[in-house]
Amino acid sequence: MGDKSNRVEGALKSLFESLVPSQLPGEDDEAADERIDRSIELGRNIVDASSGHAPPDINQAQDLIKRKLLRENASPEKAARFSNLYSRLLSIPVLNQKWSILYLLYKLSEQDAPIEHSRRPLMDSDQLENIMHTEQTTRRKEPKQFEPRRLSPEASRSVSEKITQSSPPKVRPQRATSSAQPRAQERDNVNGTSDNDHNEKAFVPSETTLLRDLPFNLQGLSSAHFIFTSATSVKLPADVPIPVLSLLNALAEPCLLYRGLSDFIQSSGGGLVGQSLRAAIGTELRSYLSLVATLEGEIRRALTAIEKQDEKRGIREAGVTLKRCVIWTRDATMGLRLMSLVVEESKQQRGGQVISLIHGFSSSHGDPFVGTFAERLLAYVTRPFYDMLRRWIYDGELIDPYHEFFVTEPDPSSKPDIDPRRVATSVWDHKYQLDNAMVPSIISAEFAKKIFLIGKSLNFIRHNCGDSDWVIEYSKSASKELHYGDTAGLEASIDEAYKSTMSRLIHLMSEKYNLFIHLKAIKRYLLLSQGDFIALLMESLAPNLDRPANSQYRHTLTSQLEHAIRHSNAQYDNAEVLSRLDARMIEFSSGDTGWECFTLEYKISPPCDVVITQWASTQYLKVFNLLWRIKRVEFSLSSTWRRCMTGSRGVLAAVEDKVGADWKRARCVIAEMVHFVNQLQYYILFEVVEASWGQLETAMNKPDSTLDELIDAHTKYLNSITHKGLLGSQRHHSTGQREDSFLTQLYYILKNMLAYKDVVDGLYSFSVAEFTRRQEFNAKIEHRTAQGKWGITEKDLVSESSRAATPTSAPGGKAPKHNAFASDEIDSPFGVPVGLTSGGDDKTLLTSLRARLIQLSADFKSKVNVLLYDLAHQPDVDMRFLGVVMNFNEVYKPVNIRRQAARKEREKKELERKSREVSAMTVEDGNESKRSER
Repeated sequence: MGDKSNRVEGALKSLFESLVPSQLPGEDDEAADERIDRSIELGRNIVDASSGHAPPDINQAQDLIKRKLLRENASPEKAARFSNLYSRLLSIPVLNQKWSILYLLYKLSEQDAPIEHSRRPLMDSDQLENIMHTEQTTRRKEPKQFEPRRLSPEASRSVSEKITQSSPPKVRPQRATSSAQPRAQERDNVNGTSDNDHNEKAFVPSETTLLRDLPFNLQGLSSAHFIFTSATSVKLPADVPIPVLSLLNALAEPCLLYRGLSDFIQSSGGGLVGQSLRAAIGTELRSYLSLVATLEGEIRRALTAIEKQDEKRGIREAGVTLKRCVIWTRDATMGLRLMSLVVEESKQQRGGQVISLIHGFSSSHGDPFVGTFAERLLAYVTRPFYDMLRRWIYDGELIDPYHEFFVTEPDPSSKPDIDPRRVATSVWDHKYQLDNAMVPSIISAEFAKKIFLIGKSLNFIRHNCGDSDWVIEYSKSASKELHYGDTAGLEASIDEAYKSTMSRLIHLMSEKYNLFIHLKAIKRYLLLSQGDFIALLMESLAPNLDRPANSQYRHTLTSQLEHAIRHSNAQYDNAEVLSRLDARMIEFSSGDTGWECFTLEYKISPPCDVVITQWASTQYLKVFNLLWRIKRVEFSLSSTWRRCMTGSRGVLAAVEDKVGADWKRARCVIAEMVHFVNQLQYYILFEVVEASWGQLETAMNKPDSTLDELIDAHTKYLNSITHKGLLGSQRHHSTGQREDSFLTQLYYILKNMLAYKDVVDGLYSFSVAEFTRRQEFNAKIEHRTAQGKWGITEKDLVSESSRAATPTSAPGGKAPKHNAFASDEIDSPFGVPVGLTSGGDDKTLLTSLRARLIQLSADFKSKVNVLLYDLAHQPDVDMRFLGVVMNFNEVYKPVNIRRQAARKEREKKELERKSREVSAMTVEDGNESKRSER
């Protein structure tokens, strides 16, 4: 004991020497020493009197000092400074009895504090009741604010205001009609510091009674003075002062929130994420119950101490009051409030949406407590999500029984009827879909797309590429546990899985299934890049295709196809490619020839059909049909041109006096047509197909390309060659209305060319017949002259005249077959045979041929003028370039024939209107004359 007294005396002396001024102004040395000794004696008495009665909790000493500073100073600056010093004191490991030191300093200051500096008179003023009533009303209407952890006004709306609006605790205090409790007693119950008001009447129920029931109330159980009337409302005691009622109102919030959350975790239903949310909330509620159990222990110890002394003084010295319970449950109340808000908001949400909801609190809320609490919830809630994610990116399997993942598998029965020619195969594009609404905010949209492609590719490799062994091996070697918080590890895993999966899929498509080889083969054979093969095929098929379509046989077509392959460079192509090439007839109408119905087909098998879809095959068929027609016209014009050039040195030269001008005009028109066909064919094959193919090759050779990128590149390639290749419909540049498509215009232009070629062949046949007739006539003259007779007699002239009536006669009395004429009736790719007029003599026939040639030539130029006008007003520069090269010497004059037709239509309507007016006037004049005659 002596050592302890010496230590206490030494500590007090050192303390007071540092705190008490050594000498005040005007004070002598004796007075100063006496004042210091008196202070030391006072401190010793305080220490001895408080021995064994110090508060057991350091926070109580802190609260006492902070309350005293706020009470004695108008500005909170000193209290804030004390809080800073207090936090620094807690970090000092040397001091063990920090609470005793603080309590000693508090008692020393309390003994020396002048009464006039205290702010207690405000508590005794007449405004106390109004202030407390206003405070209670504000707390009922506005979100609760807690110190020192306080939500910012903006950030707290997402938690406090939503809870207040959605499920506010309905606290219904029953106020007594006469409450005569003294204001001093109310002050004592609020502060817990009054120790000498023994004559005041105690309120009913007492604070000890409320404290005894509080642990049960915090667990959602009713008591005699704290009754739960419903799941969201509680009835408070009536005969309590407003300050106590305010404290009970604050304590009612965790009670009601716990009841609601307890009902939630006991409910059933929902998906895996919803069950994880229940488990996470259940864990937090168990922690809350641990707090309640600790609080119950403190209350029981306090109540035991209170029984041994005066109640009010015992409550104060025991350190357990209603206000302290509010402070101790403050963080727990905030956690319950947050969980209640999550539960309320997640009722209409599932899966990734619930995760996004909780993640919003952890990432964007201003309160650190809310952020930490939400992070703790996410660690539990995201476990099912990461399990589904792991199975998807490592096995390619979608394990989502409650449709909570952002990858969905549409129900086949709910799919609408879709034209398969308009969409890609469902194996890749429609088996799985990415639901952007279910993507949680913990991953970005780009990241979600990567995840979607990884799983879809693995599933495609397993089920469509027949490489399930690689998927199983990959899953065993690369599979990792995924969990929330490891963002860097998750990104690395996803990137690695993305590279491995995409590389394997592209390797299988290019090496095992020869996707790129098939694309090149389609370009060579269906887009006519293999020139020698196409020339041989057309030459061998021409006699067969001249016949009607219903007389074509498949074995004939396939045999001619084999002939073209064996006698061209196609024979050195891949055997698998050649086996997929086939010739067939498409649907035909009555009167069609083989030219209209013949087509080449390149068969595509899975899994390459995800890129070269049914729609893509249809587009290739359209392009082939157009190129085949152009090639057929080029073949026909070239044959006619060769015949004309050959005959000009023999047969045609002999009859130049009669048809020389006609042949000159015909050769000029044929040259125009050949120029048109050559420029059109060059444009489609080189400016369109080859240019677009270069872009497709760049996409195919891209090192980190994906299957989706290949599909997009191939679709873009097809759209380019069909639109720029004059297969798409055009719209008028000013009105926006759909006009005649370029394909329709080309249809009539090519038809016009073939008709002109038929008439030229007829002119050639006429020239040959004329040449034969002249040769026969000259031979007869020579023969008679050799016999000494007249070369020409009157009978010969009559006979010649009668034979001229049938100009198709030939020597020997047999009519020549005129293959050109015979072929005219069937040599038309559009089923419109061109026949010659059956003139009575050669003069009538020649006149008919000339008229037909002039008419077809004019129609050709007219249609080309319209086409050039439309090309000149296209937004695509390549299509405008086609019009330039076709009319490089400006021999054609592009015109807007539609505007001319509209003007003629307007003029016609105007004439009809005037005609009706004249007729009406005539009738009226006739009626007037009849009336005058009467």
